[in-house]
Amino acid sequence: MGKQLWMGIPTKKMQWVPAPLLGAEASNVGFVDQMAFENGGTDIQRSAAYRKEYTFEFNAPVKGSEELGVFNKFASGYYGDGLIYFADPYAFETNLFPAHWASPGLIEQGWPQITSSSAFFTATASNTYDQPSRTAQFNAIGLSTALPSEPYRVAFLTIPPGYTLHFGWSGSVTDSGRLYYRTIASDGTVGSATALTALGATSATRLNASVASTSAVAVAFYVGSTDGSPGQVDITSMMAQLWKSTVSPTLTGNHIPGDGHTGLAFADDARVETYRYINPPRKALSTRLVEVGAWRRA
Repeated sequence: MGKQLWMGIPTKKMQWVPAPLLGAEASNVGFVDQMAFENGGTDIQRSAAYRKEYTFEFNAPVKGSEELGVFNKFASGYYGDGLIYFADPYAFETNLFPAHWASPGLIEQGWPQITSSSAFFTATASNTYDQPSRTAQFNAIGLSTALPSEPYRVAFLTIPPGYTLHFGWSGSVTDSGRLYYRTIASDGTVGSATALTALGATSATRLNASVASTSAVAVAFYVGSTDGSPGQVDITSMMAQLWKSTVSPTLTGNHIPGDGHTGLAFADDARVETYRYINPPRKALSTRLVEVGAWRRA
């Protein structure tokens, strides 16, 4: 089938799936309402936040298109329940974190929370690295080292074979507060919690940790606590990039806004249609994946 995407349910099944050569579309979809006034004027109300939607379309000869059935397997629950994640090649070298994880200050504008308690906000220290203007402050009371079960509280980033995920975050921690990550092995085993070392918002360094595909198929990030006692995690920004494991990327520079997604759900059953009366017969598939993870509480 040619080009492929690394896709699946991180704790259950990750694999290569066919990438559409034509008919691939990624959209940022939010709420927009334009009102017309009797005096000829107008106004617009729109959400600051948006969701990602991906549409994949395939049309190929029957021979060689057997792999298309994998989408229906994920959509039908064949591999178990769970939200879908994939590594978007267009974001590999920019920032794979979802927008509100990459810049948590967006939560102040109405983006979803990333912890179980509401965030507070403060001005980001003056810097020359294009950092977000606001820093989010998260209370660590009642949190733990455990991987949260609620989708909105975890950012999963997948790692295709042959690649290394490089990541880092700018901010600070107080007392018990921590920003953790856990690796996910190919058999779904979740690794132990590792606290990420914070980088300063005024520092040039953006990436200071990495996980190779030889060690994990995905990495889970979340705000937690060493013991649930009072503490705080202040996050200005987060960045993650995928590079071939043979490449040594630049670890410094400006912050780049996030272009990744939280968990996706199929908006249809991703069923493959066979057109037998065309010579030669062909198979076709059109499916849509919609981001729901940031809004899903269980």
